[in-house]
Amino acid sequence: MTNLLLILLLLVGCSPTEPENVHGCLDSQACNYNSDATIDNNSCWYSNDNCTCDDEQGSEIDMCGVCDTDTTNNCVQDECGVWGGSGVDADNDGTCDDIDECVGEYDCAGECNGDYVCDFYDIINNCGEELGDSIPCNGEYDLSSESASLCPLYEQSVTTTGVVVDYFDITPFNGPHSFTIEDDNGYRLDFIVWPQSSSFQDGFDISSHPTLSSLIQVPFGESVIITGELGAYCNNNQILDIYNEWQITVEYDYNITIISND
Repeated sequence: MTNLLLILLLLVGCSPTEPENVHGCLDSQACNYNSDATIDNNSCWYSNDNCTCDDEQGSEIDMCGVCDTDTTNNCVQDECGVWGGSGVDADNDGTCDDIDECVGEYDCAGECNGDYVCDFYDIINNCGEELGDSIPCNGEYDLSSESASLCPLYEQSVTTTGVVVDYFDITPFNGPHSFTIEDDNGYRLDFIVWPQSSSFQDGFDISSHPTLSSLIQVPFGESVIITGELGAYCNNNQILDIYNEWQITVEYDYNITIISND
């Protein structure tokens, strides 16, 4: 009887035990796959596009090719449009200063940052003879890209001088103060002053300026030197008449100098 009990105890003691359950990720394609797991616990995670399992879970790649979860260190574009670069474009012309032939602007004589005063003829005919007297535009205020490429003074800073012969107040219609000036040869150009700054340009209220407000008073005839960006007013026909529709935007009071009060 004793021997029988011993045999039964041995048999019970040697019987196989149930395997222990292991919770984990069962997907072999996942970054945290557990080959020992027997029960899926929904813990599987996968690398995001262009990142690997060696990167932290949830890592995203930035424009410089770095994968991590810290968005505060994402690289940014420099002034030249290069991601993670350190280039500088001081004159905002789209060309990095280290390869820019002119950091600044050319004057009418083609000198970088020169102080040559443009003749009206230089401005009116800056596109050359190829485009003729009527230049194609893209809308009312912009030359077409092809036209602009042939007009070296377009959207550049120009300095010129002339006599104020007319003035139009377009501010009641949300427009600028508009002046017409004439040179000794009878050529005419317009320059405009916006009454306040906006996202498009700076401006100032010339009508209340202590000295420049005299320019809006009749009789006209004061000589001025102005500096501003050469633009175009193409009207509804989207064609620029070079003799009547060039206009210079003057943004600051120090860019207008009255040189005579005759």
